[in-house]
Parts: sequence; C-alpha cells; structure tokens
Amino acid sequence: MNMIHKLVFTLFLFFLPLSNAYAYLDAGSGSLLLQLLFGGVAGGLAIIKLYWNQIKEKIFGCKKQTTTEMDSIDTLGSPNEEK
Repeated sequence: MNMIHKLVFTLFLFFLPLSNAYAYLDAGSGSLLLQLLFGGVAGGLAIIKLYWNQIKEKIFGCKKQTTTEMDSIDTLGSPNEEK
C-alpha cells in the first residue's frame, strides 16, 4: 500500500503546477487520439485472443482436450479398449 501512496503523491506533484498553455489542438490531434484509442482496443483484443485458452482455464478451471486425448475416445465417447 505504501507504493500506491508514493505513486499518487508523485502524480499529484507532477500535475500540481498546471497553468494555461495557450495551445491549439487541431483536427490532426483529435485524429491521433482516436487512432490511439482504436489501436489500443484492437491490441487488447488481439492479446485476449492469443491467450484466451489460458484465461478461460484460470477463470473456469477447465482444460481443453488435446488431439491425442480426443483420438483415444471412440465415437461412443468411451476410451478405446483392446478388442
């Protein structure tokens, strides 16, 4: 908890001396901010897609069957036995 307090205090000191910047934000700046937002969302969705099985396993506790496990099960759903 001490680290969080230091971080909040540092951010407070960083933004404390705010004054008027007299800056101009044109359409290109807005476009850049939208592109940053959409790119961040797309990147986040790509990360979730890549790691979805691991996320699902941690949340729900179920494992996906591998192809070798699926090959050992016959059409009736029981393990293959020697005949």
